[in-house]
Amino acid sequence: LDSLLPSSKIQSGIAFESYLYGVVATLEHDHESAERFYVESLQSDPVAGFWNHYRLAFTYQKLQRLDEAFIHYGTCIGLQPKFAWPKFNLGLVCLKANHLKLSETYITQAIRTDPQFGAAYVALMAVYIKQGKPQEAIRVFETAKSLGIESAELDANLKIANKL
Repeated sequence: LDSLLPSSKIQSGIAFESYLYGVVATLEHDHESAERFYVESLQSDPVAGFWNHYRLAFTYQKLQRLDEAFIHYGTCIGLQPKFAWPKFNLGLVCLKANHLKLSETYITQAIRTDPQFGAAYVALMAVYIKQGKPQEAIRVFETAKSLGIESAELDANLKIANKL
């Protein structure tokens, strides 16, 4: 991606432009370049805001740099506490790092923030399955179904929970 972007246009102090280059890099699945642009944007404008932290956290998540992802998703939660996605993604980062109790906490917070967030129910079921708590996973399934949430992933997790 670097060859497509003229370096003369990327000047420090142009936080929004760096952020946009980061978005382009993300869309191109070039997470290393995306990280560099998002970091440059934050360095140019330390108060760059929610979306810059969110994109940087997502990039770190993709790069398997979970500690950095954790920090920036946490910043996002502080900046936008009524938005479920950072809580959900932070739960996924914790799940990947095998911090199951933290994962459960953040995914549950995402569900409380947005009760119709279907992917969060799927992830919470996965956490309970990984913890060896099939009854809790089944309870989550029943809650999701009672809210009209349908997905093949929910059904697949129910089958797994029933086998435990």
